[in-house]
Amino acid sequence: SYVFDQPRRGLYSVADIKISSAAPVGLARGRGQLETNSPIVVYPRRHQLANDWGSGQKNTGYMAASAIPTRNTASDYLGVRDYRPGDNPRSIHWRTAARTGSLAVIEYARQSAMTPVFLVDTFFEANRGKDMASTFETAVIIAASLAQRESIHKRRFAIGFSPEDAAARCLGHSAEESMFWLAGVNATSEAPMDLQSKALP
Repeated sequence: SYVFDQPRRGLYSVADIKISSAAPVGLARGRGQLETNSPIVVYPRRHQLANDWGSGQKNTGYMAASAIPTRNTASDYLGVRDYRPGDNPRSIHWRTAARTGSLAVIEYARQSAMTPVFLVDTFFEANRGKDMASTFETAVIIAASLAQRESIHKRRFAIGFSPEDAAARCLGHSAEESMFWLAGVNATSEAPMDLQSKALP
């Protein structure tokens, strides 16, 4: 039998569970014993994050300015550049073309979708503090809170302990899958995460 007293996140192999009930209003009390071969998963603590950091709509991810030419004058003006084969003829800046004698086109910043990738560094030497107050547990709580927010807004995201791991998990994670992964992750890496030489998924 196992008794949970402020259980920490994790995966527990429990074969015998004792259940007690005191509802309704403590008038009816019942106790029972349940045998199970399934593990018990204690999800990480999560916090409801205030507001939102992006203006993206559902299923589109976040919006970020991208230096892609477009004729949408509501976007930010980037400048004028030389004409390249394949450019839209409607983007030609005729005043510059007349002045320089060569074709030039106008570029505006276009809004494009951006998908967040949450990486949890599992370098064990960076873990400071004890139990729920440790730096690693704080990182897990933050990752869980961010994943929950993305799921609430129905936006795509990825999560993992390295860029390769996040890419292997694919994008569009659900909160349940993320919580299950975060429940079992531990600070076991012998080296800190290297983001200098690796491309993010």
